[in-house]
Amino acid sequence: MNSYQLLQQYMCTHFPNVGTCKPLFYNMPIGIRFEIGNPDFNVTVENGYMEQVYHRSIELFKEIHSNSDELFLIVNAHRHFGLPSISKSKRVNVFKKYIKDKNLLYKLNAVELPYIYDKEEMEFRTYQYVLRCKVADIRYSSLLRAIGNQDMGVRPKVFDECFFINTTRHTIFNLYDDRGLDIASNCKGTLKELYIKYNDWILDYDREQIDEIFST
Repeated sequence: MNSYQLLQQYMCTHFPNVGTCKPLFYNMPIGIRFEIGNPDFNVTVENGYMEQVYHRSIELFKEIHSNSDELFLIVNAHRHFGLPSISKSKRVNVFKKYIKDKNLLYKLNAVELPYIYDKEEMEFRTYQYVLRCKVADIRYSSLLRAIGNQDMGVRPKVFDECFFINTTRHTIFNLYDDRGLDIASNCKGTLKELYIKYNDWILDYDREQIDEIFST
């Protein structure tokens, strides 16, 4: 089986009826939504706002991943139907820049899907890229910085959606932009220490729901 087929098999077994799309936290029964950027800051590069974005996203990633863990790295690229299609050979920048061993890219699978946020929407389509690798194969610190930069006047930027599915620990990690990130699992015990250690980083808007998950 190729990487895409292995991903489908894994998700059916460990995360049934869950898709790799945003908002991950609201699509999962067990998860935490963290506040990454400081909402009290003016959103500028100069005042140190982005330093907190980088620090928190990288710290949380390190907390739930080890270099030897097996991953599916999934990238969703959404394109207008009128634009030229994206072939596997025209890989998105995530794979050009942030995978250390380019030989791994021979295992990369790309599929064209209906627009995942509205299958009736005919103006857009989604290209989903799936790579099976280890955490150590990814320049994850640089990649997380680039995802955080997507709405900021600073480069490099990654606009496409990235999901890190850890098949060793059964977690899903999605930094959606400089405001926040979601971490989900199929087991409360996997995230309990994260919930305790980084409790003051939890997004207050969703705190009541998150507290309820981990208090029962």
